[in-house]
Amino acid sequence: FSGEKSSAEYLVIEADVIPGNTHVSIPLARVPKRIAANGREVPFSLQANGLVQFVLPEMPAKLGHLELKTVLEKTEGWGEGGGWKPAKFLPLDEQGVFENGYTRYRGEFDWTGQKELMVSLFSADPVLVAVNGHPATAVVPANATAAHVDLTGLAVPGHNRFEVLYENTGRTNFGLGNWVRKGVKTAALVVNNAPGTAIPQWRFHKSSMPSTAPAEALPAFDDSAWRTVGIGNVDEFNGYRGWGWYRASLKVSAEHIAQGRTALYFEMVDDNAIVFVNGRRLGSHEGWSEPFTLDAKALLHIGDNTIAIAVENTDGPGGVVKPVTLTSAMIGEPVAKWELADRLEGQRQNWATTPGDGWKSVALPEAVPERTASVRWYRTEFALPKPQINGYIAPWKLKVDAGGEAQIYLNGRMIGRYSDRGPQTDFYMPECWLNFGGKPNIVTISLRDGMKAASLNSLTVDPYAEYTIRRIPISIYY
Repeated sequence: FSGEKSSAEYLVIEADVIPGNTHVSIPLARVPKRIAANGREVPFSLQANGLVQFVLPEMPAKLGHLELKTVLEKTEGWGEGGGWKPAKFLPLDEQGVFENGYTRYRGEFDWTGQKELMVSLFSADPVLVAVNGHPATAVVPANATAAHVDLTGLAVPGHNRFEVLYENTGRTNFGLGNWVRKGVKTAALVVNNAPGTAIPQWRFHKSSMPSTAPAEALPAFDDSAWRTVGIGNVDEFNGYRGWGWYRASLKVSAEHIAQGRTALYFEMVDDNAIVFVNGRRLGSHEGWSEPFTLDAKALLHIGDNTIAIAVENTDGPGGVVKPVTLTSAMIGEPVAKWELADRLEGQRQNWATTPGDGWKSVALPEAVPERTASVRWYRTEFALPKPQINGYIAPWKLKVDAGGEAQIYLNGRMIGRYSDRGPQTDFYMPECWLNFGGKPNIVTISLRDGMKAASLNSLTVDPYAEYTIRRIPISIYY
């Protein structure tokens, strides 16, 4: 009950009710003669406990449904736009970029026949890549921090342009994820490449800090009493600050040696690592979130090889968290003239409110296109007559059905992020950002490929029925 007005003859109570029948019980000091709701008399009963009970009749909420059947579409092409500034291979926050969302990178390289370019990331975020203005295939394994870009048919002898569209999808609300750095760590040609050989299983044992010549690293060391573990955090490291050993046997063939597959690529070791091959120290790395590569050519031999890693955990979970792979992916010099622009061109030019030229009309659902490795923008409008419809006040939502990953704007303000992986499809539109009384509302969506090719199937505007209310005066006469 939102308020009361009373006199000697009657009592008026204003009640906020939802659509449907509303059962009301009121403790009254006196038995009323009659009760009216919204000017219409309603029957009531007096219970033994003194409660007066009655039912407010259903008043259907005809709130409306808007289906947005036509939109305007525009593709943000590679090599377009401005806002570029010199950049370094550093986390985005160290370069003055703090917001979630898209960052564009670009650089140049001279091509002499390499098959692959590797983009290393500070965290496992999605990227799209283009070479000389043409979309490229970027293979990013699940939860990996490196994208392998196939240069076949795209790179030309001599000078080439290279672009990356990186999306910072955000951080966890709490825990170690809060400390994850964001952005492109490096982008460089792979000098030689061949399929990698992963090490799927390890033997693990907690220990003290390793000596300069640890017995645990020797091939003859007996690790049969150690626990067998796979890739990922191990329970013994959760909350443990100290050292542990990982050991595995890796079979190297003459073909591996001939193809140059003699580099060990570590996707993630949490926190610090000292690596040994066949009892001899290969190298070390500090930092739990960054991949690293060590060239083991001088220490490997044909046949069985012992790989041992002494891992130091400084806090929280730890271990060999992501795969260790024997590969020939030796990274060359980074691409040159590295630059970044801290947003999409459509954001920079504010297409959400000032669209400019180049848009075409598309009926929904649109035909599912081929994957484009680019961003498409959509714009459409709708109008709401007034805040109250048939006496009801309702919050409004935009329902999206699309393939791909999207950012959604209402009248120039971002209201959410959509993914075809789910689960969210409904997006609340705050009343303070909505226009009423026939003034148009502009919905703008930036959409890229996701699990499915980027395509917009439907957009609808509806009230939240479960949160709709109507204020009704209840008059109690004595």
